[in-house]
Amino acid sequence: MSLIYYVYVTCVSYISHISYDILWNYCDFPKIKHGSLYNEFWYRGSFPVRVGQKFWYSCDSNFATNSQEPWEYIHCTQDGWSPEVPCLKTQKENYEHNELVEYICNPRFLLKGFNKIQCVDGQWTDLPICIDPNEKCGPPPPIDNGDITTFPKPEYDPGSSVEYQCQSLYVLEGNKIITCSYGQWSKPPKCLDACVVSEETMEKHKIKFRWSPKKKLYAPTQDHVEFECKPGYVKRTAEHTFRVTCLEGKLTYPVCV
Repeated sequence: MSLIYYVYVTCVSYISHISYDILWNYCDFPKIKHGSLYNEFWYRGSFPVRVGQKFWYSCDSNFATNSQEPWEYIHCTQDGWSPEVPCLKTQKENYEHNELVEYICNPRFLLKGFNKIQCVDGQWTDLPICIDPNEKCGPPPPIDNGDITTFPKPEYDPGSSVEYQCQSLYVLEGNKIITCSYGQWSKPPKCLDACVVSEETMEKHKIKFRWSPKKKLYAPTQDHVEFECKPGYVKRTAEHTFRVTCLEGKLTYPVCV
């Protein structure tokens, strides 16, 4: 009698989980403005290269590396090539009238203003500034006759906002909310002065309130105030001057004689 053997074979498949992030950890050939890699022709076929690689480079005439050395390394990083601007224009001692100079900011900083300045009659036009987008702001700027609606903090993160309010009778002009951006606050509002009409002023002009027996009045800006002559006096100024508008704490008074 012959024996029959059954052999069971189990096939187990293994899945290799590859991190595809490594596919992006490369840098293409660096295009160096006003400069070139050492032996650029021989290295060009080696690109793209992995993060961490570095290569010597030099700059053209009238330009210099960040370290001012004739040769310097350019590095492949997760964010691309560093330095971002490998070759900088060298500074001269004297510049001609109308000559232009271009400014750039270090990586991560943003340029505010014109990127070029000009020599005009021995003076340079206004310099730009380089601002840090992650810089925090200090306390919000104070305003006359008003304040913020929350307790102030010593510093605020970028994008933070605060709200202003004015004291009674003062009118807010501008945006009541300001925002922290690049280490600076946006323009705060103003609290416009109210007008104070005193008994002494009305006595001087021989006038009184037309619709009120009050001896003194506080009027917010843009409010209208109407006057009339005191008994026994007549109008010296035109009829329209007896209805006046408060403008930032100032009134033009009519006169009776």
